[in-house]
Amino acid sequence: PNKIQCDADELQLFLAKTDDGAWMRDVDPGVLELDKGRIHPDVQTLIDGEKMRATWTIKDVLEEYHMTTPQSRQVHVLVVVPEVAPVLENKRKRKRMEDAPDAWIKAIKDEQVIVLPSTCEDLREHLQRALHVKVPLDDTLFLIVSTKNTTGELFSVLEKVFEPEPREKLSHITAGILGGVIDPLGSGSEFATEDTYHHLWDSHIALLLMRVSIGRFLRNMNASTSTGLYRPDLCFYYNNSNVCVFRGEEKASGQLEVPTKELHAKLIWKYDAAPYIFGYAAVGLQVRLLAIRKDEMTERGAKAEIIETYNLGDLNSRISFFLALLNLSTLFRPVVDLIQ
Repeated sequence: PNKIQCDADELQLFLAKTDDGAWMRDVDPGVLELDKGRIHPDVQTLIDGEKMRATWTIKDVLEEYHMTTPQSRQVHVLVVVPEVAPVLENKRKRKRMEDAPDAWIKAIKDEQVIVLPSTCEDLREHLQRALHVKVPLDDTLFLIVSTKNTTGELFSVLEKVFEPEPREKLSHITAGILGGVIDPLGSGSEFATEDTYHHLWDSHIALLLMRVSIGRFLRNMNASTSTGLYRPDLCFYYNNSNVCVFRGEEKASGQLEVPTKELHAKLIWKYDAAPYIFGYAAVGLQVRLLAIRKDEMTERGAKAEIIETYNLGDLNSRISFFLALLNLSTLFRPVVDLIQ
């Protein structure tokens, strides 16, 4: 292999000098054998001898061994690379795969956010931050991302989310999640109904939260209630609480302002101990994340603040939304703790 992967202090350097005090030449048998990957006895004698020291200068070498200044077509230094380097690299790669293959999920679940972001801009920054533990990619997904990043526009978000090198294999959990993010099945058309989009929305939102957070979700509660009380299209409940900390309103087509308004217009605010809860408004492939706060102009009303809008039909935006939801999920615990 042409790739040498080892630390600099593992390299051994030897002067390429012959017995008569001259530099080895590129036509010497020892050098010709090295080109073929074989070690000639003349070379073996040199590397069995004294190693060069880090403190040596060119002047030291020339004076100590009474040698002339190196010229072209001469070999000056022999570098011995540790034979175990490729083996160690393969072991490191296997170790990354075998040790906690879903470590990125555990890191998100375990994160303790002490101070909640206060403003909408603070929330946006929190959602855009790089993951503490990056998500692995296998060779196939890495290739898909690389081929779609010819202009470099994905570099910024890829660096925040994924490991820089692919792994040989992913866990079925990670592979299942990333398949929908990087290489999703097509969904939706101008004739699509809201039900058509449920699989897309659930795979990118509800099912992802089920993996990276602790909780449960309920969908389409309006269809099963006879109380007349408002219920959103989707509610995510963190842990065993009865607090719908993340709710969604969805439409197959139309303007995002419609489900955005529905998120807060009918909501009776009962979360005074918390600065906000969260929501999303979806219209087809367009998804908007929002912070829902108490409307101070009313007694129990609510208002919504737009954090960011994403397009699930675009890879860059889809990965950005994936990152945003992962970071958003770390805020569920402290918000619910304030409410309970």
